[in-house]
Amino acid sequence: MGYWQRTFSAENSKAIKQASIFSGIGAFLTILILGIGGAVGAGKGIESPALSFIEQLDLNNFTIILLVSLATLLVTSSIDTLENAIASTISLDILKKKSEEAKLITLLVVCISFVISIEVTSIFNVFLVADLFAACLVFPAFYRIKKSSKDILLIIPFIGSLISVYVYRYLFIDLQVNPGGVFIPTDLYGLADLNTFAIGLLSSMVITLVADKAIK
Repeated sequence: MGYWQRTFSAENSKAIKQASIFSGIGAFLTILILGIGGAVGAGKGIESPALSFIEQLDLNNFTIILLVSLATLLVTSSIDTLENAIASTISLDILKKKSEEAKLITLLVVCISFVISIEVTSIFNVFLVADLFAACLVFPAFYRIKKSSKDILLIIPFIGSLISVYVYRYLFIDLQVNPGGVFIPTDLYGLADLNTFAIGLLSSMVITLVADKAIK
């Protein structure tokens, strides 16, 4: 609902484009600053580099609690929007179901998210997997918008590129020493493995173009 409200409450398409550009730049700079803080924290040997931005500021307890509370509220709001978007996409675009089925799908998505949140021990790994999915999907998504192609050109490249990534990691990554194993795109030091992301992006591009020619 959040994205729907922001989109249809805009004055016109130009306002949406400008807002998207400014918000994208702001998000990029924010993530860049936090990422640099994490890298600095890891270099200093901080036990939890993911929280090093807060630890390096040497804040008092009240301010830390305030920041953590604000971050929790922001994440909760984003998750609510994301879960509804996932449920809407599954129920309306993929399964072509109505509101009653959509409610059950929403409940299922929330329950799955809850179980995963309990089992996951590293939020960094969650972001890595999400970023890998995005890398495998970004080209097919924009290609589909430009070409007005079929939904299958989203599904085939996405699944195919993920398979390519996992095959690459199984064959060329030393799984005995790599902390991420097959499914989490990390290098030997537990950081993001750029080669894995490159394989995902390039394979999705190739599969998209080949599938488009084959379908035509």
